[in-house]
Amino acid sequence: MANPAEVPSLPQPTASLQPPLSIAVVPASGADDYDQDIYAYLRSMESAPRHRPAPDYMVLHTKRGYPVTPALRAVLVEWLSSLASILHFESRTLHLAVLCLDRFLSTARARPAVRSVHVLVIITAAALLIACKYEEVYPVDVEELVDETSCMHGCCTREELLAAEVAVLKALRHELGSPTGFTFLEHFMERLGVGDQAAAQLTSRLGEQQTRLVWK
Repeated sequence: MANPAEVPSLPQPTASLQPPLSIAVVPASGADDYDQDIYAYLRSMESAPRHRPAPDYMVLHTKRGYPVTPALRAVLVEWLSSLASILHFESRTLHLAVLCLDRFLSTARARPAVRSVHVLVIITAAALLIACKYEEVYPVDVEELVDETSCMHGCCTREELLAAEVAVLKALRHELGSPTGFTFLEHFMERLGVGDQAAAQLTSRLGEQQTRLVWK
């Protein structure tokens, strides 16, 4: 062990050094400006056509005879919610997975893939795999997710799930930073200073309920 007398001392900060930039040293008016800029940026991303699903995509698929109906979407989203709970994912992961699923089903690439419920289940699992890789510190193991698909219209293979992941990413052009409803919830709660754990959990549950809404 080194002699304490031999350990070099760290240089002491001088009065001329400025404190590191942080939100704590930004004046209130500056913080308000940042908040407005952030909100405007989120809204601009949300309104961009490539970042949001088409509102009538299920109607178009139904007219072509494909099994993409509001009722089936509700079942798939409920399954995603259950998976997210079992795997202890963050709420933002669930919201991003639902958004990825809706955005993919709005694209032309989805038409060959939505002719069977089995393929839809694989696409849904791929959306969750993509979302957890984007949001979670430790993404789910692919084999574990493959096992979880066994309860939904048969199981899929590792190769099928990874192929579906690539198909979804290509359809979305690898753009995964789109804001979700939960993005705005987090933003508003932070801005309002909501630090109560019970309130945060209630808001999270309300946000998750919003993803289950059946479009008509």
